[in-house]
Amino acid sequence: MSTYLIFSRDDFEKALECTGEIEAADDAAARQQATQQLGDGATGELVEMVLVPADVAHWVVRSAAGAESGAR
Repeated sequence: MSTYLIFSRDDFEKALECTGEIEAADDAAARQQATQQLGDGATGELVEMVLVPADVAHWVVRSAAGAESGAR
């Protein structure tokens, strides 16, 4: 199992935000789980969602809120 960070936004005028993380066996399973959790954008809830394997993410700046919530 691998951890994936979920970055999403509901408006192209907004920045992507880390909106959660999931554990999945592979990229396909991660995509399916993230879509179930946040939606696929078909109903207008999201305009963009990106999954990043947590082990390849290199944080340069992370807000205190993200650190407190346990986001990697």
